[in-house]
Amino acid sequence: MNCIFRESGWLDGSNVDKQKVSAYFDEFAKDQPEWSTAVQHLKTDCVNKDLPAQGVILNCPAYDIVHCALTAFIKNASPSQWSTAEQCAYSRSYASACPVCPNSCFAPQVPIGSCNACYLPPRTPQS
Repeated sequence: MNCIFRESGWLDGSNVDKQKVSAYFDEFAKDQPEWSTAVQHLKTDCVNKDLPAQGVILNCPAYDIVHCALTAFIKNASPSQWSTAEQCAYSRSYASACPVCPNSCFAPQVPIGSCNACYLPPRTPQS
């Protein structure tokens, strides 16, 4: 993730440049207005505050923002934005089956990394 952020100009040394990340998503929302609600949630929940570790990868703010952004897009997409195309069936199934880390997952008694233990649906039909 750090490589992607570095190449995008979103890293200042080892720190995420949150203004640049925010500006990128502002532009995305302008170009894709149907995603503006999800982008606002993303900026509020993922960019404008310090995040706890979002999974098993620790001390990687770039990963934390990407994971949080994916969660914001899944949780805040309107039903009309989900494609009904066959090639999207696996992704729809995953998104509907996975809790994507509820906020209570970050309670002190929950071990770091346990939150991302979503069960992946099988990729091939089982008989």
